Amino acid sequence: MKKFDKEVKRYSERAHYDRDSLYSIIDDSIFCVVSFCMEGLPYAIPMNFARLGDYIYIHGSCDTRIIENLKNGAPASVSITIPGEPVISDKLCNYSMNYKSAIIYGRFENVERPEEKIEFFLGMAKKLNPLGWRDSIRPDKNEIENVCVIKLKIEEFSVKKRD
Repeated sequence: MKKFDKEVKRYSERAHYDRDSLYSIIDDSIFCVVSFCMEGLPYAIPMNFARLGDYIYIHGSCDTRIIENLKNGAPASVSITIPGEPVISDKLCNYSMNYKSAIIYGRFENVERPEEKIEFFLGMAKKLNPLGWRDSIRPDKNEIENVCVIKLKIEEFSVKKRD
């Protein structure tokens, strides 16, 4: 299997490869963009997500192209960006923006256990609704069986920050 090239090339002094930097960005963001190729065409889909331990979890209808493709182990990347303040310049081509970003590379796997799916949904609800998630109705057995949850083990990644 071909390895992912996770090395930051441009402005490499801004790169970080430690989990603390990565998890800080993951835990402060509420959405990611999942990218993959299918039948030779690129796709980039914004998704809600949650991190549980060393895994990124996403969910969707079982018949969507993203879930169909990724649950079978296709290579993917997950990108997360937290925008910062604009960087203003007297030269138009020097305008920029401060940011924190992360890219995680790997292959998703299907989550089968109902308890693990519920743990993901609780994690996502806490992320999206920190004060009110406890009032949410838990999914019943039928709902759990009819939604697909997939996870990606966090092994290969890079972080880049411009402060």
